[in-house]
Amino acid sequence: MKLAFFLAAFCLIFFRVYFKNWWHGPHVPGKVSITVRVDDDYERIQYAGRISFSPDEKRIEHMSPGAYIRYRHNDTRFSAESDLKGAITYDTPGKDNMAEAIHEMIAFGYDAKARMERVFERGGDSALLQAIPQLRSSAASELYFQQLLRNEVLTDQVFNGILSYIDRQQGDNEKRKLLELLMNKACLSPGQWPAVEQTISRIHSTPDRLAMESLAKEKQQLK
Repeated sequence: MKLAFFLAAFCLIFFRVYFKNWWHGPHVPGKVSITVRVDDDYERIQYAGRISFSPDEKRIEHMSPGAYIRYRHNDTRFSAESDLKGAITYDTPGKDNMAEAIHEMIAFGYDAKARMERVFERGGDSALLQAIPQLRSSAASELYFQQLLRNEVLTDQVFNGILSYIDRQQGDNEKRKLLELLMNKACLSPGQWPAVEQTISRIHSTPDRLAMESLAKEKQQLK
C-alpha cells in the first residue's frame, strides 16, 4: 500500500514537471540580461532566441519560436515574443519603441559578428568607423577593430579614425587594450608613430602609459 502511494505521488510530480516544461515550449538558446544603472538612469535589456531585424535595423523581421525581447529605459518600454509557431506578439503601448530597443541590443553586442560583416559589406571601412562609436560592448568593438586592422598597412582614414576613437575612451584600460591591438596588428609608418605617441601621453595611469611607451619603442625598433 505504501509502495503504491509512493509511486502514485512520484508520477504526479513527474507529470507536473513534464507538463510545466512542455507548456512553456522548447528550450530557448542564448538568454541574455543586461542592466545598467547610473544615478537615476535605469536601463535593462533581456532577450533570448534567434532574432533578425529589417535592413534599416528598426523593425523585427523574424523571431524563432519562444524568442523574446524585453526592453526598459526609465519610462520607455518595449516587449515582443514569439509563440511556438514563431508568430510575434507585441506589447502594444510600447511598439513605437521598437527601433530604440533594437538599437540598444545592437549597441550591447547582439549578433555582433554577423552585424559587423553586414556593415562592412554595405559600406566598407567608412561604415565600420561610423558604427564603432555607437557600440557599448568592448567585445563587439574589438570585432570591428579586427576587421579594420585586417591589412597591416592602414590608410590615413582608418588610422586617424581608430586613434580618434581611442582618444575618446574614458578608461585607461580600454585605451591600453585598443592601443596594444593597433600596435601589434598594424605596420605603422614613421609618419604615423608621433600621433600614436601623443595618444599614449594622454593616458592618466602611469603603469599603463609606461607599458604603452615601452611597446611603442619596441615596435619602432623592429622597423
